[in-house]
Amino acid sequence: WASWKTYVGRPEPDAFRTMAMGALGNTLRSHDAEQALPILEASLSVRQRLFQRNTQGILIALSNLAGCFGDLGRHEESLGLLRQTHARRTEIFGSSDPGTLIDAHMLAKVMLKLGRYAEAKTFLTEQAGVARNALGPDHSDTLEINHYLSIALADDPARTLYDLRKARNIAQDTHKRHRRVLGPDYPGSRDCERFLSHVAQRIANFQDAPQGPDDPLTFSRPDGLAATLGDDGVLRFLTNFSLG
Repeated sequence: WASWKTYVGRPEPDAFRTMAMGALGNTLRSHDAEQALPILEASLSVRQRLFQRNTQGILIALSNLAGCFGDLGRHEESLGLLRQTHARRTEIFGSSDPGTLIDAHMLAKVMLKLGRYAEAKTFLTEQAGVARNALGPDHSDTLEINHYLSIALADDPARTLYDLRKARNIAQDTHKRHRRVLGPDYPGSRDCERFLSHVAQRIANFQDAPQGPDDPLTFSRPDGLAATLGDDGVLRFLTNFSLG
């Protein structure tokens, strides 16, 4: 409030007034998102009307507003804004820009909250490669994207045993890197550790469950078949199948 009170008397086109408005909205978000929402909407409107050349400022304001919608459980609206932000950043700065990759994992997080697992898996698989090449495998944003990819694979209702094993492998690698780079007590390291337990339980439940003819079997993908039967087993399977 102190910053806003300092600049509120200035004319609307004043840049410091606009920044103070955005800062006020973000401060309020942490304890009263309903009150923050109209302030963040006004901040975005001012930037779009009066500071059109400040693309970075507009994109930040869009991201902040999307986050506020998410805080209020309005995830569809949040997703729409994040799609805009990510597309615009990609167009201007490229897919490997750090800001674009931050928007990417924010977008994926909302996809998962809305249960859009198939879209999230495709998007995150692509973004994981971009992040690894641009930032390196140990960068916090790369680790974040990989973590969400493992969630998308493991929590999709249409998951296969192959998906679960892939999720476990990604999660194990992410956890190892988190611990080495950021320490075992870093929140992300603890999240990975809890998620590994979650995946292990899902794998156990999947293996214990009776499989019907329409169930998603491990070898619904060719590489899943190899993982299950081994190279010799695959050869015998294909030989028997052709003879049958």
